[in-house]
Amino acid sequence: MQAQQVLRQRFPGMEVVPSTYPVSPQKALLAQVVMGLQFGGIAAVLAGDKIFPALGMEMPQLLAQMQEKRMGVVMGIWLLGNAAQNQLTSTGAFEVFYDGKKMHSKLGTGRVPSMEELISSIELAMGS
Repeated sequence: MQAQQVLRQRFPGMEVVPSTYPVSPQKALLAQVVMGLQFGGIAAVLAGDKIFPALGMEMPQLLAQMQEKRMGVVMGIWLLGNAAQNQLTSTGAFEVFYDGKKMHSKLGTGRVPSMEELISSIELAMGS
């Protein structure tokens, strides 16, 4: 957001539109699977002692052990699941376009430009 503020101050009247760079469909699907596993795991830990008998099944020993430390296990599942989802949905993109032309691509260069570089490239594009 700092770049947005600096560009708006430097170039009054220029429309600065931040947007989210899209995640690949495979990563988006995998993030959904992780979320499903996360909620399924939490449900199993919190209610497994009721779910398995209702299905006529014996509760797995591992799940019984997890229920002994229920809150810690639920917190662990929650934190690890969220970390995995964040990793899958983060692109690390910082792409800057001016008048449809790409001024900078962090995905392409592997780095974020300095504000001076960004301003210079936009001024150059405005002059041409």
